[in-house]
Amino acid sequence: MTSNVAVIIRSVGERTEALCRHLVEQQVPPEHVVVIHERPFSKAVQRSFEIGLDFGLDWTLCVDADVLLRGNGIRMLIEAASTLPESTFTFSGSVLDKLLGHIRPGGGHLYRTQHVQKALEFIGDSDSQIRPEKYVKARMNDVGYAYVVNKQLTVGVHDFEQYYTDIYRKCFVHAHKHNYISKLPEMWKFLSKFDDDYRIALKGWKAGIEFTGDVRIDIADFPKHIDHILRGQRFVEKDQLQLDEFKIDTAEISMRTLQELETWKTLQQSAYYHLKRQWHKLGTGRFIVWLAMTPIRKLKH
Repeated sequence: MTSNVAVIIRSVGERTEALCRHLVEQQVPPEHVVVIHERPFSKAVQRSFEIGLDFGLDWTLCVDADVLLRGNGIRMLIEAASTLPESTFTFSGSVLDKLLGHIRPGGGHLYRTQHVQKALEFIGDSDSQIRPEKYVKARMNDVGYAYVVNKQLTVGVHDFEQYYTDIYRKCFVHAHKHNYISKLPEMWKFLSKFDDDYRIALKGWKAGIEFTGDVRIDIADFPKHIDHILRGQRFVEKDQLQLDEFKIDTAEISMRTLQELETWKTLQQSAYYHLKRQWHKLGTGRFIVWLAMTPIRKLKH
């Protein structure tokens, strides 16, 4: 057990909330774990900091309920962060992200509790930001309290076993939150052969790019149910995840997903995919001209 950390699990009713908590409580004393349901997200960040100060332990770890940590993930984070200068405000590892299709920074935001009071000064301005927590980290970094990420330290998985409604909402927001979103729909289309989650991801993305208003990360801005969309896909919403019936192995999940992604990458490198991409890029007329002028050996690479 790791006892010098308070863990705040931030939830908006995710399907994996109980499982997330269960995995955390295998690593820290249960009395050090608090689940909150604050919104908007800027308020959740503020409340997390306040709870961390109340505990007064060395570290305050914020984990979103859609993150499933590996068995020793919290210890790994604290051991790595402990080697950094005391002026370091926050440290993060990485997670395998189901929707983005790669390992990315995340899996928990570990804060030195001694600097949290200073961070609260920036919370008020974060409400208007699409990524409030990142905004606070950036402001703290500006005044000398560093934000460090270790991309090689993979501590869990993200966005697995979620409700269709939450997947739809996240992909709607992704269409505005990430500037590389245009690269994802074709991957989701391919992976939908293996997993229906990606079919809903495509629906959310399409609705997101068609929306012209301001987009916030607050779940209150979205419908609680998307039954009309699910019916169109011949789906019904997933049942609540039963902790006593569900045994998760993050290593097994990671391996299966990485195999699917590897298949996708192999397809991307094929001549067929290259030709299809050029056709969409150039249009039929220009594609015919391009094809006529391209040596066959080049098409094979």
